[in-house]
Amino acid sequence: MLEFSVDNGNFTITMNAIGFGTYLIPPGRQTYRAVLDAIDSGYRSIDTAKFYENERDVGKAVHDSGFSSAVDITSKVWNDEQGYESALEAGKRSADYLKRPVDLLLIHWPGGIDSFIPTWEAFLQLKKEGFVVNIGVSNFHSHHIDAIVNKGLPLPIVNQIELHPLLTQEKQVEYCTSKGILVESW
Repeated sequence: MLEFSVDNGNFTITMNAIGFGTYLIPPGRQTYRAVLDAIDSGYRSIDTAKFYENERDVGKAVHDSGFSSAVDITSKVWNDEQGYESALEAGKRSADYLKRPVDLLLIHWPGGIDSFIPTWEAFLQLKKEGFVVNIGVSNFHSHHIDAIVNKGLPLPIVNQIELHPLLTQEKQVEYCTSKGILVESW
């Protein structure tokens, strides 16, 4: 299995290079079966989110797979749960639904600085308390990450962005790489 490792001075992460996304898979039996099939096919990284409404099913499938300790799960906090208290509750709920600490918890979209900075502070607390293993962001541009830096907060270890041959985002990839942030494509 191909993996990538990054250490940005605050956090260290090793991630599988290819993951299985659960966006648009209906919650319930379909998600459960799809995740089990993905794990049986060799996937060891599963991506879900509060917005997908299938975190519980992902957690149950990973738990029941027999490979739970070998599978990394990424989840994301949606916009309506940004802010310190809401993000704390969301992160704890995700860990509960997944039946374990979240391997990688991301802020799904940046929103405004007044929401994503307190959310990031809550993520730091969730990591400290053991509800999550690693924390990062999704769909953040350099100015969003600069806002985190300007507040004196640790950098995210991952930025999950749309990235493919038709959208290479070279400047964003270069920026993240220069900061020690692993770019994960969706």
